[in-house]
Amino acid sequence: MPDPPYRPPGAPGLNGRMRPSLPVLPVRLAAPAPGWSETTDVVVVGSGIAGLTAALHLREAGLHVTVVTKVNIDDGSTRWAQGGIAAVLDPRDTPAAHAADTLVAGVGLCDPAAVRVLVEEGPERVRELMRWGARFDRHPDGSLMLTREGGHHADRIVHAGGDATGAEIQWALHEAVRRDPWIRLVEHALVLDLLRADDGRACGITLHVLGEGTEDGVGAVLARAVVLATGGMGQVFAATTNPTVSTGDGVALALRAGAAVADIEFVQFHPTALAVGRGAGDTGAAPEPGAPAAVVAQQALVSEALRGEGAHLVDGAGRRFMVGQHELAELAPRDVVAKGIHRALLAAGTAHVYLDARHLGGAYLRGRFPTIVASCLAAGVDPAHDLIPVTPAAHYASGGVVTDLTGRTSIAGLYACGEVACTGVHGANRLASNSLLEGLVFARRIAQDIARGLPARAEPVPVPADTPAWAVAAEGRGDLQRAMTRGAGVLRSADTLAATARVLAGLAADTAAPRTATWEMANLVTVASLLVDAAAARQETRGCHWREDFPEADDRWRGHLVADLDGTGTHRTRWRPLPPAEPGAEAAAAPPADPAAGAAADRPAEGAAPGGPLRPATAAALAAAGLDPAQVARVVAAALDEDLGVPWRDVTSESTIPADQRDAAEVVARAPGVVAGLAVAAAVFEAVSPEVAVALHAADGAEVARGDILATVTGPTRALLGAERSALNLLCRISGVATHTRRWARALAGTKAQVLDTRKTTPGLRALEKYAVRAGGGTNKRLGLYDVAMVKDNHKLAAGGVGEAYRRVRATFPEVPVQVEVTSVAEAVEAVEAGADFLLVDNLPPERLREVVAAVGDRAELEATGGLVLETARAYAETGVDYLSVGGLTHSSPILDIALDLRPRGV
Repeated sequence: MPDPPYRPPGAPGLNGRMRPSLPVLPVRLAAPAPGWSETTDVVVVGSGIAGLTAALHLREAGLHVTVVTKVNIDDGSTRWAQGGIAAVLDPRDTPAAHAADTLVAGVGLCDPAAVRVLVEEGPERVRELMRWGARFDRHPDGSLMLTREGGHHADRIVHAGGDATGAEIQWALHEAVRRDPWIRLVEHALVLDLLRADDGRACGITLHVLGEGTEDGVGAVLARAVVLATGGMGQVFAATTNPTVSTGDGVALALRAGAAVADIEFVQFHPTALAVGRGAGDTGAAPEPGAPAAVVAQQALVSEALRGEGAHLVDGAGRRFMVGQHELAELAPRDVVAKGIHRALLAAGTAHVYLDARHLGGAYLRGRFPTIVASCLAAGVDPAHDLIPVTPAAHYASGGVVTDLTGRTSIAGLYACGEVACTGVHGANRLASNSLLEGLVFARRIAQDIARGLPARAEPVPVPADTPAWAVAAEGRGDLQRAMTRGAGVLRSADTLAATARVLAGLAADTAAPRTATWEMANLVTVASLLVDAAAARQETRGCHWREDFPEADDRWRGHLVADLDGTGTHRTRWRPLPPAEPGAEAAAAPPADPAAGAAADRPAEGAAPGGPLRPATAAALAAAGLDPAQVARVVAAALDEDLGVPWRDVTSESTIPADQRDAAEVVARAPGVVAGLAVAAAVFEAVSPEVAVALHAADGAEVARGDILATVTGPTRALLGAERSALNLLCRISGVATHTRRWARALAGTKAQVLDTRKTTPGLRALEKYAVRAGGGTNKRLGLYDVAMVKDNHKLAAGGVGEAYRRVRATFPEVPVQVEVTSVAEAVEAVEAGADFLLVDNLPPERLREVVAAVGDRAELEATGGLVLETARAYAETGVDYLSVGGLTHSSPILDIALDLRPRGV
C-alpha cells in the first residue's frame, strides 16, 4: 500500500507554510551520451564494507560482478572507522540485549524486524569476515578482545590494530576481491544516473571515468541488477569525519530515478572529532578573506572507544559535564553526548571541549589507540600529557534510500546497502559500531536475493530529451557547507532551516557545464535540500535531530518522512506513521542489568567439545548439501578424538609454538581433481578452536588444478596444526571419491546411463562418501538395508524363487522400494511379471545385457553391476541400461592430494 500524502501529524500550528520551499531538483545529470559500454551480471557502486561484501557474496553465487568506485578502492569511509564492529561474540551477551540497546538508541523509529536480522545474523557475518582474512585484536590466550562504546550495556565491540578497525577490514576485503578474477574493478569513476528498462526496472548505470580517453569519459555499465553502496553525505557540512568523496551520490541518484528516501533528517554528529585544522569547530561563519571556495576538510575521529576505555569529557574548567546528564555519562548514545557537548560550547562560548585520557598512560594509549595518538601528535597534542580538543562533526546518515529486509528499493532491480540505505536498523540515531555490521549483514542478504531470481539482461530505454538535466556551479560548495552547518547542523530551528533553504535555492539556480565537480555539487544540493525540508517538517527533537524551537520528543511524530521526486524534479513528501509507543515499552526494551542474564541457552553444554556445536553457517552449508549436520559433527568429533586423544592435545605444537601465536594457512590442491567436503573440513578446524576462521575459495563439485587455493584458515597456530590431519583426512578422501566419480560420469556422457554407488563404503563415512559421489556427478540409490529392499541370490533361494521373494517383501513392507537381482533374461522376465520395477543385472557382458533390455523394455529400471571397469564403461552404458553400479567409487578411489601450507603472518 502506498504511503499517504504528507500531512502534519496533528500538533497545533503545524502546517506547510512553516516548511521552506524547495527548488526544482534534477531528475538526471547533464552529461554527454555514453561513449562506451560494458556488460556484467551485477554492478556494485561503492567499495567500502557493504559494496565489497556484496561483491564477494555475489561471486559465491557464480555471478560476474563489476565494482565501480569513485576514487581508489580504499578511499571510502570504511577505512576510517576506528571503534569496531558490534556483535554478540561473548557467551555472556545475547542478541536480545544487543537489540534492546539498538532500539533505545533509535528512539522509537527502528524497525524491530530489521534490528532482529542485524543482531541475529551479525555474529556469523563477523566470523565470515575473519575467514576472509580480517585480523581482530585478541588477548594473549587467543580470545577476541571486546570493548564497549556509547549506548552499549555489554562489551561487544571487536576492533583491530587498536583503533584501525576500518583499515584492517578494508584490507581484508580488498585482498579477497583482488584474488577473484571475475570481479572487475573500475576506479576513479563517478556514478551519474540509473538506467531503466522499458518495464521500469534498473538495468545499469551511467558513469564518468577519468582516463577513458578524455576528461569527459562518460560510459555505461549494463547489468541485470544494480547495488548502491556509495556511503554517506557528510560533505554537505563544513566539518565532517567523512572523506571528501562522501557527497551523497547514491541518495541523489536514487532520488533522480524516482526511488523513495526516508529519515534523511537524522544525521548523526560524532561527539568527538579532533578540533584542530581547517574545518574544525566550524560553526558556519563566513570565511576569512582569501579562504578557499569549498570546505572539504575531513576531521580526524577520536573514537568513543577511547571513552569506553575510561577517557572523560571535560570543559575548560576541567569539569566532567556529562555526569548527571545520562546514566552512562560519556558513554551515552551519540546524540546525547553531542547535545551535551553543544550545550557546553554554547555556555562557554568556545569552539571545543576536551577529552582527558592522561590517566590511561602513554604506553597504553600508544598500544590501544595508535591511530588516534598519531593524529593528535600530528596536530601538536600529546594525549599522554595534554587534553585532547574535541567537537561534534557530521559523521553518519541514519536515513537514506528505503529498502526492505533483502535490500530491495522501490525500483525493481535496484538494491542499496550500507550508509546509503535506510534499512530501518538505525531509526533516529545509530548505535555505535552498528554501521559496519549493517553493511555485512544486508550485503549478504542482497546477494542471496539476487541469486534467487536474476532476470535476463535488458536494454535501457532512452531518456526523453525534455527531461530536466543539471550540473551546478562548483564554486558554491563552500557556501552550501557553511549554510548547512549553520542552519541544519547539530542545532536547528524553523528560522535557521528557512535561511539555509534560501541559500540552497540560490545555489541550485547556478547551473554550469558538466564535469566531476559540478555533478558532485548537483548531488550535494539535492541531498541537502531534502534534508532541510525533512528537518523543517519534523517539529520535535528526536535522536540526532535537535530542534531548539521544539525541544521535546512528541509521540505524534513517531513515524517516517518518505520523500521522492516526480518526473519533473518536484519534491514530494509522505508521512508514514508508526503505532503509538506502548506505555512502559522503553523499560521493557532495556537490557538486563546483568549482561549474562538469559544467556544460558547460548552457552555450550557442560562437557561439550572445545569448539561447541557447528557454527550456523557451516551447519547451513552442510544441510544445503544434503548432509545431516549432527552426523557430521559426530564424525568430526570422532576423527579429532582419534588424532588428538581425549582431552584433545597436540603435544608437538604445544611444545614448539607459543599459545598466543596466530597465523594463516592455505588449503592447497596438490593434484588436479574435483574438490568435495570443504564444509566438513571447515567444521574440523572450527571445532578445535572457536577462534579459528575459515574462508572457502572453491565450491564442492568444482574442478581444481594443482596449486589452487581451496580455503584459507586463520587463528591460533596450535589449533591450525592440531586440526590439520583430521581435516585433510576427510577432505582428501571425499575429494578423491568425487574425482573418481567425475571420470565415470564423463565416460557415460551422451548415454542415458548414470553412474551409481553401492554400500561398499568406509565404516562411519557412508554419508560423506555418498555425498562425494553426488558432487562428482554420480547418483545415490540407497544408503543401507533399511531404505531399499534388495532381493539377492540367498533371498531367492530361501523364498523359493525370484517372484515369490519379491511378493513377500512387497507384502511385508509395501512402502519400501524393492530391487531384485537377476542373472539371466528368464529371471528378469519373472521378476517384472511379479511386479518388480527395478532390476539389478549382475555379471552379464554387454551382449547379454542388450537381451535383458530388449525383454524388459520400459517396464523396469535396469542397473548393471559386476566386473565393471572404466575402460569398458561406455560399452555397458550403450546397451541401454539406466545405471552402472560401481563399488569402486567408494571402495577403492584414490585420495585427491590436498595439503595445508602454513603462511606465517605474525597475526
